Formats: sequence, C-alpha cells, structure tokens
Amino acid sequence: MKKISIISVIISILTFVNAAYAQEGSFKHHSLGAGIGPTYGAGIIYRYSEEKFGIQAAALPYYNQDSALISAGVTGFYNLNRGRYGNLYLSFGVGTLFQKSTSYTSPEIDLAGTIIKQGERLPSEWKYGFATGPGIGFQIIFAENFSLNLEAPISFIFINERNRNLHLDRVGLWPNAALMYNF
Repeated sequence: MKKISIISVIISILTFVNAAYAQEGSFKHHSLGAGIGPTYGAGIIYRYSEEKFGIQAAALPYYNQDSALISAGVTGFYNLNRGRYGNLYLSFGVGTLFQKSTSYTSPEIDLAGTIIKQGERLPSEWKYGFATGPGIGFQIIFAENFSLNLEAPISFIFINERNRNLHLDRVGLWPNAALMYNF
C-alpha cells in the first residue's frame, strides 16, 4: 500500500509540473515509465529526447540472501519522423542481465521422518549476459502525456553460464516495449 501511495504522489507531482510548464503542442523532452526488451533491459526507464537525438536508461535491481536479478540497459536513438501523435526512430541499445542463484542439498531423513543431516548451502552461481543491436521503432502518443514505445531490434545475445566463457548464444528479432509518461 505504501508503494502505491508513493507512486501516486510522484505521478501527481509530474502531472502538476507538466501542466505548469508545458504549452499546447510543445515537445516533451523527458519520459519516465516501465519497459522490457533484450536491448532495453528491464525495469524503470528514463528517456531524454531532443528534436533528432535521444538516450534512455533502464534499471531493475533485485537482491536477497539467496538470489539476485539485476537488469540494466542504455539505448540511443535518432528520430526519423516526428508527428503530433508519435514518431519513428532508429536505435542502438545494450541490455544486460546478471543473475545469482543459490541451491541447497536435500536433507537426509530416516524412515521415521527424523532429520539426520541438514541440507547444505552450495556456493552461489552467477550467470550474466547482454544483448546488443540496432533497431527500428515507433512511439504512439495517447492521452496527451502518455506514450507506448514498440521497437524491433536485431538482437545479438551473448551469455556466460556454467563457467563457460562469454559467447554468442543467438541472434534474433525480439521486441522491446515501454509504457512512458512524457513531461
């Protein structure tokens, strides 16, 4: 409940700031939202855009004693065509993912159900990878200050798992998507 209240306050502040400084039809330079994709990364996204060029960054950290998931990404883009209700752009991005997992051995239990030996914690294993590549995307602006960004990058995905060296795992066309508030 506390998180919902904080998010509501932030959105309210951004709405009032936008209403105070924006003029009808003015270009919005800043965007804040959530998104996911191989070259976007995943999580909360901040985007800054000029008339032709822009950059965005994404991050999602999660960590506890037994596991971790850290995703981040940076994308640069060049606007090909800007209209009143959206734009078309070229992009190049890099998204990363770090994952830590810990496993345990099973406890030894006798026939009566008594634990003979407790399970043991095994060393943590880190996996990581990144995706990079160029893409083409479009932004659809709706409700004046919100936008939906959809992008189709050619993703080159590199991974490192099970103590192998970082290697090219696959190449493909996986979409990026973000829902943004523009101010």
